Amino acid sequence: RGTRSSVEQLTITANLRHLQGLFVMGPSGQMIANNRAFPAPAVDVSDRAFFRHHRQGGTQPFFTEVLTSRTTGEPFFDMSLRRNRPGSGEMTAVLSASLAPQYFADFYRDLAAKDRDLNIELRHADGALLAGWPRAPASADLAGPTASAARADAQRIVAERPLARLPVRISAWIEHPAALTPWYRQLALLGGFVFPISLALMYVTWLALQRTQRSIAVAQQLHDET
Repeated sequence: RGTRSSVEQLTITANLRHLQGLFVMGPSGQMIANNRAFPAPAVDVSDRAFFRHHRQGGTQPFFTEVLTSRTTGEPFFDMSLRRNRPGSGEMTAVLSASLAPQYFADFYRDLAAKDRDLNIELRHADGALLAGWPRAPASADLAGPTASAARADAQRIVAERPLARLPVRISAWIEHPAALTPWYRQLALLGGFVFPISLALMYVTWLALQRTQRSIAVAQQLHDET
């Protein structure tokens, strides 16, 4: 089990808003220590996807989908690393940082404050939504349909960027009609300004044409009389 001094070191991070918790699991999946309580609760995570991934020697680091904490009931997604015994390569522990989706949602909300049509999302490389604004992810381990599913047929203008050496990506997008609305508004304003001018030019052109025709008629009459 984790010692009190090791737990005190972990609790230094307790006030970081993006962290739901830091956890250390032993090779059997039992929690050894965390930054929330001492002693650590008797929680077995050996059936969690992240632990199976590390036990099987998968790539590092590993990101989970959004899940629900078995100790607090809070939504989170994990970034975890495997730790091996020097020399033998035997797995001795799994270190896990549980990240709070709401922190990212609040950050993205502030970024999009001046554009209510802007959508920002953090997604796993496999497409699972980890955090976003205004959409929020649903926990993968809770039953029922997710209200956060994106419209697959929507036409969007998208900017996307993967994060270096991490299996996640950031995307910002806006629906096509919303992107074109300001342009249509400016076009209508321009049309309202240009149309009266066009009518005036047409009228002036018509008057000039009538005057020219009369001048030609008068000149032809004088020519015939002489």
